Amino acid sequence: MTTVRLVAEILKTFEVEVAAKDSDKILHFRIEILSLNENPSKVFARLWSKDLYRLQPTFPQINGQPSFDSGDELVLVEDPFLIDLRRSSTHDWKELLDDVIEKLKDRFDLSAKKLKRSAKRKRRTAKIN
Repeated sequence: MTTVRLVAEILKTFEVEVAAKDSDKILHFRIEILSLNENPSKVFARLWSKDLYRLQPTFPQINGQPSFDSGDELVLVEDPFLIDLRRSSTHDWKELLDDVIEKLKDRFDLSAKKLKRSAKRKRRTAKIN
């Protein structure tokens, strides 16, 4: 017999824009605050990135070619590896949201610094060779 059980409830959903330092690119994310049904007083976060994909339907076809044009679609992609959320659980959703936002800031500030260091190393290597 098939069993279906509720695992978690989404309590809050937030749309977030991240403008990384030294970049004109803006990244879009969704943060979900959830509670487990087994322990409703404890909340945790889930992070989604909003990515644009060009999709091409493959059916129906005419003479072996798709009959519809491709289209750009905004897709939510769960992103469990961008920032470490494993230890991000608490009883206060506002505290958790602040923690996730700080982790996003740290992640993109570090990335910008690493990119600068990498560019400097490449310039030094080019001068030596």
